[in-house]
Amino acid sequence: MTTASPPRTRGGRPRDPRVDDAVGEAVLELLGEQGWRALTVAQVAERAGVGRASIYRRWTTKEAMIAHAWRASTAEARLDAVDTGSFAADLRALVHRATEVNERPVIRRALPHLLAAAADQPELTPTVVEVTIGQMLPVAEAVERAKARGEVDPAIDTAALLDHIFAPLVIRTLVEGRPRTTEEVDRHLDLVLAAFTTTGARRPPP
Repeated sequence: MTTASPPRTRGGRPRDPRVDDAVGEAVLELLGEQGWRALTVAQVAERAGVGRASIYRRWTTKEAMIAHAWRASTAEARLDAVDTGSFAADLRALVHRATEVNERPVIRRALPHLLAAAADQPELTPTVVEVTIGQMLPVAEAVERAKARGEVDPAIDTAALLDHIFAPLVIRTLVEGRPRTTEEVDRHLDLVLAAFTTTGARRPPP
């Protein structure tokens, strides 16, 4: 009896994820150093140690390459759901995790240039939406659970509350160009919890 050979896949060799990772990191590094307008595929290829043909096979435009780098850089911050039974504990866990990932030096330096590129290039808008929703959705879910438990007034607009949670942290990072410390993030969350919850800003014991 003969054994059937496995079917061949189309499209040639499988894509090497190491190239994707190297290109994403190179794009972020170069954005932080010189901005998006000066960024070229040749520079990215040299920094990543790959051929330009490998890049063009994956991304047909510079903007598509930037979009890839942005998605890849925030993949770790696509937070898993956290449900401790306490909105304060959920919020602290989620925001500290997002802050830890987003304030990697290479991301922090690239962020102003990523936002500048998105403001000028409409094709990057879907990436902005995708990245934002990916990070905020678990927090929005925590807010809805808190409303159901009576920890947050159900009349409070969830989107507005998310703005109060994230916007100050992002703005301070953009303006000051330095990472937020754990203490700074906790003080900010104390204010949010005191203003928007019925349980106040009590922190768990150390």
